[in-house]
Amino acid sequence: MKKLHEKHFLCLLFGLSIAIILIIIRVAGLWEMRIKSRNLSDYTAADPQSFEYSLEKNEFVFNKQENKYIITISGWLALYGKDNAPIMIQTIIHNDNDIAYELPTEVSKREDVNEKIGDGFDHTWSGFFTKVACPGDIHVEEGDYEVSFLLTVDGTEYLINTEERITSGE
Repeated sequence: MKKLHEKHFLCLLFGLSIAIILIIIRVAGLWEMRIKSRNLSDYTAADPQSFEYSLEKNEFVFNKQENKYIITISGWLALYGKDNAPIMIQTIIHNDNDIAYELPTEVSKREDVNEKIGDGFDHTWSGFFTKVACPGDIHVEEGDYEVSFLLTVDGTEYLINTEERITSGE
């Protein structure tokens, strides 16, 4: 009987250890979803003739209640002549140096983009949305930033430079 209790205790201890490890891995994963810095010189810019985009929201405003800046960027981005699924979009803001900030970005469904592009390819999943508070894991200084995107389609990365600007306080 004592051996049975020891066996149950060891199983319970093992299960608890696994649960703690999974929680630690999950928390570490959430940490990675926050703002990251990137070196843009590691990427080749996509040909501006190869894509179309629309920024529908582009803000870098101070929230007095939270005492933080809030960056919000949303819209859609599509490559001509290529289905946009599977897709990953990362929003990147950068100033005049090569260091940039990658903002966690959600891909969203945009059925209206197929009609706008009209090239016969599927651009349904070309929408994106990002909203982050600063300071966060990386302090994004007040200032003027260019908005770019790192688009990954079928394992190929495309750096999309938009020449759109986002400025703190606007």
